[in-house]
Amino acid sequence: MRKRFSIAILVVVLSLCFTGVCYATYLGWAPSVEWNTSTAQKDFSPEWGNTSMYGYNSGGLLYVDPCDRFRWSQTRINNLREYGYDSFMYTNDISVPGSNTTISATSTYDFYSNLPNPYFDIDDDPFPSGNGYNDEAEVTCQNPYQLVANTDYRFDSCFRVYSTSSIQFQFGSQLSYFGQSIDDEIHKYRNYPW
Repeated sequence: MRKRFSIAILVVVLSLCFTGVCYATYLGWAPSVEWNTSTAQKDFSPEWGNTSMYGYNSGGLLYVDPCDRFRWSQTRINNLREYGYDSFMYTNDISVPGSNTTISATSTYDFYSNLPNPYFDIDDDPFPSGNGYNDEAEVTCQNPYQLVANTDYRFDSCFRVYSTSSIQFQFGSQLSYFGQSIDDEIHKYRNYPW
């Protein structure tokens, strides 16, 4: 009786491994990691940020939600408003290398931001042909005049995971002009899986 019970337990454990539960180490929250003025030196970038990632299984598919929380001083908000007079806008960018085929940003309907008048976008680089995988998730603040200093703003993105081989996310800021990056900087690199 004991032998049959042990075999039954072994069969259940092995079947769970083959159905995706073996990815349990990639599920849940990764430790959050801050960035600050040491990597946010451009006059349009928030001076402080905090990155986090959440991995989960939905319908047998793996996903990871990289998130960036950030805030500006009044001085840098004033800079953004000056840029706004010339139609330049702030964009928060979460991306992976353009040659990536292991992960892809999902629909912008899966994104969230509390930036004033946010505009969400996904990109498949290298432009113009791409490779069928969306390597960039972005949110643009279309109204810098409503930004409030020392307020936590956030951008939550979503990527479908096709392979759990190592990939590096970049969390950064851009100054954009009608969707084209004019200037940018990377604030933090984070590895998936963690």
